[in-house]
Amino acid sequence: MAEVKISQLSSGEALGGTEVVPIVQNGATVKVTTQDIADLGGGGGGGIYSLIPLASGQYTYNQAISSNSTTAFGLVNAIFLNPYIPAQSYTCSEVVLSVMAGVGAGLCRIGIYDHNNGLPNNLIYQSADIDCSTTGNKVLLTNIDFVAGEVYWIACNFNQNGISIRQISTNARIPINTPTYEVSPKYSYRLSYGFGSGFPNPITGVATWFTEVVPYLAMKKL
Repeated sequence: MAEVKISQLSSGEALGGTEVVPIVQNGATVKVTTQDIADLGGGGGGGIYSLIPLASGQYTYNQAISSNSTTAFGLVNAIFLNPYIPAQSYTCSEVVLSVMAGVGAGLCRIGIYDHNNGLPNNLIYQSADIDCSTTGNKVLLTNIDFVAGEVYWIACNFNQNGISIRQISTNARIPINTPTYEVSPKYSYRLSYGFGSGFPNPITGVATWFTEVVPYLAMKKL
């Protein structure tokens, strides 16, 4: 086969992380994926959550700044969305939400959206209805592939007022927008939306918001 210069090769498409490349390791040529190489960056695409490499079965959280969690009451007829930007790629097999005070016939849902041009976009995960009539940790089985450095939006929606969940405290949130100098930053997107049959997909019409419910979630690596 004639030698071909790299400059003469056809241009590839955007990398997905599954492409295989050869490397020399311990004197032998072996194959790795492009995602394996990306993970060496200690943060992949610049994520801010889940910095320490996870072993299978370990949990990580959607809180980036050290602070005690707090509690908050969910608000009916509204969806609040907050960013999660993992620093490592992993498959999430379980999400845990803590209900601190229940309401009879109370329900909530957790959703996760992908990101497009600064906004939440397509729904990639929606939980089943979560029983909020009793307190305790509510375990949600999932199969979500998080990619290092990608922006995800965690959404919550309630069917009644008065349901209290564990949430990220205000001083541990990442601002997403500060309109003008010396104006309080905004931490969430909000959309007026009834509980209905589920989250809208795609989501449109969201507006930046100040401080509303930000669920404190534990996420388990497969």
